[in-house]
Amino acid sequence: MRLRNVTCLGCFALAAAMVAVGPSCKSSSNGSQGAAQDAGTTPDAGPSNVITIGVSNSLTGGLDSTGPSLHDAWTVAQTYINASGGILGKTVNFVEMDDGSDDNTQSDDGGVVTGVAEKLLALNPAGIIGPQGSAQVNTVWQLFQAKQVVEISAEATSVEFETLPDDAGPSARYFFRTVPADELQGKALALLAQLGPVGAGGVTPDGGSLSAGDAGSLDGGGGDAAIPNACPTLALLHYSNAYGTPMSQVFKAHFPGNVVTEQELTEGEADNFPAQIAAIHGANPACLAMILYDTDGDAFLQAYQTAFPGPFPFFIMATDGVYDSTFLTTGLGSPNAPPSSTIVEGVYGTNPDSNPADPSDSPHYQFFVNLYLTQFPLPAGQTAAADFPTTYQYASNEFDAAMLFALAIEKAGTATDGPAIRDALLSITNGSGKLHGPDDFTGAVEDILNGQAITYTGASGPCRLDPTTGNTTAGYIIWQVVNGSFITLQHISANQVQAL
Repeated sequence: MRLRNVTCLGCFALAAAMVAVGPSCKSSSNGSQGAAQDAGTTPDAGPSNVITIGVSNSLTGGLDSTGPSLHDAWTVAQTYINASGGILGKTVNFVEMDDGSDDNTQSDDGGVVTGVAEKLLALNPAGIIGPQGSAQVNTVWQLFQAKQVVEISAEATSVEFETLPDDAGPSARYFFRTVPADELQGKALALLAQLGPVGAGGVTPDGGSLSAGDAGSLDGGGGDAAIPNACPTLALLHYSNAYGTPMSQVFKAHFPGNVVTEQELTEGEADNFPAQIAAIHGANPACLAMILYDTDGDAFLQAYQTAFPGPFPFFIMATDGVYDSTFLTTGLGSPNAPPSSTIVEGVYGTNPDSNPADPSDSPHYQFFVNLYLTQFPLPAGQTAAADFPTTYQYASNEFDAAMLFALAIEKAGTATDGPAIRDALLSITNGSGKLHGPDDFTGAVEDILNGQAITYTGASGPCRLDPTTGNTTAGYIIWQVVNGSFITLQHISANQVQAL
């Protein structure tokens, strides 16, 4: 039976009641993680009254810091969708497989992530969520496109995917994402480099606030003329992969200062960084920009300080690759050390603004948080406002990917016609229909059944998908590590970033 006009409170009650009929794989990023589907076996697609959506997720390996919360996010969406009546009169079932954070781009068979893609495709899914990493997507996107299966990633941000599928045109595109591309983040990082700690409004070591004053800031009212150039010289350290290289190119194109040295790293293969440290120290830059992931970011800063003890001689900024709790904890000298002693204390950075600080700015985001915490409560001592944004990074993007699939399948009237699902996905994200957030899923379905055009506005943002690039747009935050925690200094709107 299809349930309609379910109230928000009723959805929470239904969500709790539906937990027992969720997927066989169940984890919580708040506690112990369950086992994902074995990548070496092909799961059963299920009965004909079930619509299958595949999920390639990194529950282990280098990207596992966000994998569990992404698992919980689609689990919450599955519970909510089914409690609201399902789609096309059927139950939706997300089948997740652990890709182990693997990309194996040098492997003849593509490695684990390719095996996962092939196993999921064997289920004849209505769509695929994931994988997380840009290098992973780069390995498998052609497999999904060849089968005309829509793929949505909630975390892969490389600008390389804007031109897929090469010269075949928008009609051949099956890859989309609910997170903005690094073309925008490269610009946001360049803006942070210009602002510096004063313009960004950072916090001093003694806990006081830095005042922009004459240096200007985004709120200075002077447009670009008010933006200072806090980094006349800068060292750039980035991965030589689909994440690091394209973003570094965007950064350099929009950074007005002098990049005095540019150093590359192979992800996970650093050997105490001797060459990079020597080059950066010798260049004597005013600023350091790191386009790395959390563990390598920590390791580099620790190695640098070991080689050259004392305070860092430059302003340090990083990107979303380190905006994770492990960046804070692995930078500690010992588990019992005070949070403020982490090696990354005072570091600044950028991150997609998918978790609005003010709930009044995004009732859809707040609805998602409440729904999530109903099924997966926070650990004792944590609060949604302080801990949810960084602990559950990209969870709202993953939730939106699941919700978009549900509405696109309903709009297409089929779970087996990939082109129809792709066209329906673009239809419900083009901004021309009646607006519906996740809190009004049943209303969106009713409008679809009545032949009315709809537009989905998500928990992570507007979710307007570009049919040519597959991109969505969103704002960014500027953050700083203060007392061992991430604090948000500024919100940069999508329009501000695009105008740079």
